Amino acid sequence: MAFTPFKAALATPDALVFEGEVTMVILPAHDGGLGVLNRHASFVTRLGAGILKLETDQENTRFVVNGGYAQMRDNVLNIVAEEALPEKQITAEFVGRERDKAEGLSADSSDMAARRRLALDRVAAMELLLES
Repeated sequence: MAFTPFKAALATPDALVFEGEVTMVILPAHDGGLGVLNRHASFVTRLGAGILKLETDQENTRFVVNGGYAQMRDNVLNIVAEEALPEKQITAEFVGRERDKAEGLSADSSDMAARRRLALDRVAAMELLLES
């Protein structure tokens, strides 16, 4: 089944990562996964750490994102992520290094514990991407 395309953009503080037409987006909202199709109702949501999937007529592109926001308005989806690592950049060695960094973070205060949890969630998303 082919879906009707709509416009989407993915940006980080460093770059515009993607801009074009998509047929479906699955994004990791802070409170669970959210699928977006053409003419979806308007929304603004905070992103969590997880896998962002952008589907076009030609290909599916996946990223590990870590924090940020997504907004659907007037049939345009804008995603601003603190980080968007493309699937091709994620290797077992990279994930291992990131896991070591995350596990090395202190959990002495509630702020540090939350930071450690987010870093571990990010690593878990990377591991899931490698498995699929």
